[in-house]
Amino acid sequence: MGRTKNPICTDNTARERLALMLRELLEEAGLTFEQLEDRCEGISRATLQRAASGTYTPKEKTLKAFAEGCGFPDASEALLRQRIRVRIEERGILPTLPPPPHLSLVSDWRDLSRAIEYDYEAAGAPSLREIVERGGNTHALSTSTLRRIIMRIAKPVSEQQLLAIVHGLGDTGRDVLWKAAWAKATSTSAPAIEPQPSSPTAPVIRPRSPWLRRALRRGLRVDVSPDGTWAELHWPPRFGSAGSREIIEGEDEVAALLAEFQRGHRPHSTIIFNTQRG
Repeated sequence: MGRTKNPICTDNTARERLALMLRELLEEAGLTFEQLEDRCEGISRATLQRAASGTYTPKEKTLKAFAEGCGFPDASEALLRQRIRVRIEERGILPTLPPPPHLSLVSDWRDLSRAIEYDYEAAGAPSLREIVERGGNTHALSTSTLRRIIMRIAKPVSEQQLLAIVHGLGDTGRDVLWKAAWAKATSTSAPAIEPQPSSPTAPVIRPRSPWLRRALRRGLRVDVSPDGTWAELHWPPRFGSAGSREIIEGEDEVAALLAEFQRGHRPHSTIIFNTQRG
């Protein structure tokens, strides 16, 4: 008699469905996890059991090996699609994003960057390395550049780089639309705006400082320049005695600031991209 299955305990309904799909494959194949391990080179029995437990999100290679080991390689595609749903529910970001305009209606960099961000979240936010490798053009795209583009603090420097990104996200059937959107965005590209230096008497604000973390939780508006080289912070007077705004300069500093923003939910804070100083 087969061993009693452990219940699936997860609040992620998509992950629960994925675990059920894996268990159904294993049952259909008539295998135990020990037998499946022998068919999945490089993947341990513990990893396979965890994949079907619903307690975590399996890697793509684990799902592919699971399906092939059970003798149903064609099931890999359905498993990978379900994994994307798991990641979307896990992150909870996609439902909060305003849908970007259709690619045929993209008119500027703001529209294009929103489309890239939405594509990234709709793909389940794969790792940067996965995107670069799938994009098939490591010379045109690095993980550090990709990170800044997805965070909307930089923009693709070429059509080739844009296509490497969207191909890495699995969006391979809309090249004509992406190229047209690229052409429109570049034709309306605004010149880079030089940041104005902050006051020499103003306090130094570090992106990872406890002060900034508290301010982000309570309410802060962050305006980011088009080229991602500076950001302006606006906060209520109670958050500081030096005034209601401050400038952060440098690509690394701005990237660290945005990483801090994304590290947790900031319902009272907002980020406005592509800001131009008057």
